Amino acid sequence: MGDGSEGPLQQTCVTCQKRPHAVTNPLDNTGVRTEEESLRSSEEPNASSGSPDNPITDRSHGAWMQGRSKEALIALLSVLSVIFLAIIVWLAVIWHRELQLRASLVPCPKDWIWTNGACYFFSIEKKSWNKSNEFCASHDGTLAIILDQYTLDTIKRYKTIDNSWIGLLRRDGVWLWVNGTLFSGSLLPMAEDVPNLHCAYLNEDKYGILDCASLRNWICIRNSSSSMAELPALG
Repeated sequence: MGDGSEGPLQQTCVTCQKRPHAVTNPLDNTGVRTEEESLRSSEEPNASSGSPDNPITDRSHGAWMQGRSKEALIALLSVLSVIFLAIIVWLAVIWHRELQLRASLVPCPKDWIWTNGACYFFSIEKKSWNKSNEFCASHDGTLAIILDQYTLDTIKRYKTIDNSWIGLLRRDGVWLWVNGTLFSGSLLPMAEDVPNLHCAYLNEDKYGILDCASLRNWICIRNSSSSMAELPALG
């Protein structure tokens, strides 16, 4: 009887032992959700390092852009300065060449007048005949030699002062131009001859004569294409 009553119970227990209990751990679902959330959070951009809405990042980016802008401005100003300096040097070279070209085209000293291949100088100072001729010689010229009507007309056109020394003097009783040419008097006559006066000046319509030590204005002439043999100065 005892065996008969325990049989069904034992079978039931055996069945219970053989059937595994389905145990559900509430942490399992929680753990899965936590892992998925971790994965999702790792895939999301880091707000502190790259989020466009982060004010710290915006300030850093703005400062970087401002720094780059300053560097670009400095570089641009440097390039413009170099270009400006190069232009100044180029203009200086061009101006120097222009001055050289003008000097070669107009071969006259400063304050001289160039016309028809000759240079003329009309003084505003007064010197003796010898000192006047020395001044002209220091500029590769002589006191004015008037051998043709064109030269006479040119001198009359530009001179503003009468009684100016010219390159005409008396040597051994003979009137000569300083280049050795004999005076003919064909263009203008000589004033009344005075034996002890030896140097000539140009008046409006004649040649006058004076003591060579007298102080007068003077007229120089310089030929650009030929050299003139000058007579020695009077002692």
